[in-house]
Order: sequence, then structure tokens, then C-alpha cells
Amino acid sequence: MTFPLTVGEGQVFLLGDNREQASDSRILGCVDIAKTEGKVVAILRTRAV
Repeated sequence: MTFPLTVGEGQVFLLGDNREQASDSRILGCVDIAKTEGKVVAILRTRAV
């Protein structure tokens, strides 16, 4: 994985909640939305976004 990274159309960048132990998109790369399951329960934003 090299950064900066562009997330492609129909993909997501996933981060685990235990950042030091997680195997997430920082290691595995972007994931196709069709291969994900679940639902959004919260969207957190900062004022700058």
C-alpha cells in the first residue's frame, strides 16, 4: 500500500477500531462495496470537512 491513495469508484477504505491490531485497508487495500455487509450507524465529521 502506498499513500496518498485514491479510493476507486464502488470501493471503500476500511479502518478497524483496534488500529494497532487490525488487518484493514491500510494493509489489504480498498474493498469493493459489493463485498461488504452491515449498515451505517453513525457518520462522524469535523468542521473542516
